[in-house]
Amino acid sequence: MSQEDKALESDIYYQLYQVNKEEEQKWRIKSRQLWLHGGDKNTAFFHKQATVQKVKNNVTMINDEEGCPQKTQEAIKQTASAYYSTLLT
Repeated sequence: MSQEDKALESDIYYQLYQVNKEEEQKWRIKSRQLWLHGGDKNTAFFHKQATVQKVKNNVTMINDEEGCPQKTQEAIKQTASAYYSTLLT
């Protein structure tokens, strides 16, 4: 093989490498799009689970020192603050 043939072969191999690299990149992006599309279904599920957990963690009523129920957020804050103040001092 002549020097010219070797250079041509090298160029062809480089072009083949570039085409393969571009195709691999295309499929990587395509798979990412499919994953994101499929992930949308899971996102709704996890959002609902987080919302349920948030509702379960919400304090709607607390009893004060005398045993009277406190239902407003301000009263709950004051009762909890007073309880921990006496507990920690």
